[in-house]
Amino acid sequence: MYISGVPFEKLGFNNLPSTPMPKLAETIQHSLFSYLWSPMVLYGILGGIMWAYRKNNDRRNEDKGGNE
Repeated sequence: MYISGVPFEKLGFNNLPSTPMPKLAETIQHSLFSYLWSPMVLYGILGGIMWAYRKNNDRRNEDKGGNE
């Protein structure tokens, strides 16, 4: 930790914002995962893909005449 009577920018230090750097990432993560919206949307999309693939696969099996 440094203590100085001179502004740190004059001493060659970087000018940093007053808020912590990870605050933006933390805010985004909290808003995405509040009420579990992200996992529900992800599972819904994956379920839709599985349903569409299964329906397409059933059609292919019917066209081939097999019951696999």
